[in-house]
Amino acid sequence: MDIVARDGKLLLFVEVKTRRAVGGIRPLDAVNREKQRLIERGANAWLKRLGTRDLPWRFDVIEVLVEDGEKPRVNQVRDAF
Repeated sequence: MDIVARDGKLLLFVEVKTRRAVGGIRPLDAVNREKQRLIERGANAWLKRLGTRDLPWRFDVIEVLVEDGEKPRVNQVRDAF
């Protein structure tokens, strides 16, 4: 997991994936079940450190698509898994 953030009372666990736009593979596709388990483990460690599981939380993925000479395109996938 790359980012832990808050949006009001909501705790966000965010994975950022960057891919070349010409590859045709969505960055979200790189967050497979194994990667999701690792992110979930990290989220559980954060919640344990905070001393509560009563906070609302969600998992997001930020997709960054890059192409030579172009401004990167960024897409937030909320509640990705």
